[in-house]
Amino acid sequence: MATQTPAEYHADYKSWGGYQSITLKDLVDDMLADTTDSDSYLANTKRSQIVRQIKRGIRTINKDTNKMYHAVQITVGTSLYFALPQNYVDWERVSVIDENDRMQPLGVNNRINTSDGYLQNHKYEILFNHDGELLTTDMANAYQVPYIKHTVNTTNDTSLLSKFGEFKVNDDRGTIHFSSDLEDKCIVIEYRSDGLDMQKLKEQEIKIHKDFQEAVKWFAISEIISTRKSVNQYDKTTARNRFLKEKHEAMIKALKFDFLTIGRVINSKPK
Repeated sequence: MATQTPAEYHADYKSWGGYQSITLKDLVDDMLADTTDSDSYLANTKRSQIVRQIKRGIRTINKDTNKMYHAVQITVGTSLYFALPQNYVDWERVSVIDENDRMQPLGVNNRINTSDGYLQNHKYEILFNHDGELLTTDMANAYQVPYIKHTVNTTNDTSLLSKFGEFKVNDDRGTIHFSSDLEDKCIVIEYRSDGLDMQKLKEQEIKIHKDFQEAVKWFAISEIISTRKSVNQYDKTTARNRFLKEKHEAMIKALKFDFLTIGRVINSKPK
């Protein structure tokens, strides 16, 4: 790849931030060069196997460091619920954009009813299908009856109050529900992903931060040789320990410790 001049870099938005990471293709090609060396851990390894284990390594590091975040903006409709993004794992923050274009955090309200209703006959007996499975339906839950948020003037239970609105995530059905005061409001959902969406991306589109490059690489090497009879147990353990060491260092980097800032905070406390 030709080196860009600063002018070329700033003129091409696709290049912005590229120095921080390498693509999956670059890492695969780098590791593939070792497959022709008979003394290498990766001797005679197929490219497809390297790709598969690198992707697994990316997911593992992202899960341990919580570094793969995404954000989407939606407008709440009359149903007051949406399907969560396909690559959603867990939410980090859910906010509403106020009249000043500022993001205001929403409160979690697990009292929003998203339970399944059991179908029953006139004798109130639970009904099953021909395979003996329960028959369920949406009855008085939030899928059929949107959650109405009522204003409470006086209460001692502050957990029931949420200034900007409320939401609840239903993990089982992959939906997020909102209180009625958020209808027609713009919502920003910040969430964590594990990289499963990588299956839809090309190798040139998948990027690995340079801080995590060695951890991902040694994860792949460790997994590739773990079942090889030609590799002795000492080398397998060495590769695994190298991965654990690199992962530990990656996790420390992910924390972004700033000892100068920590020192300032400590020194600013009253004596």
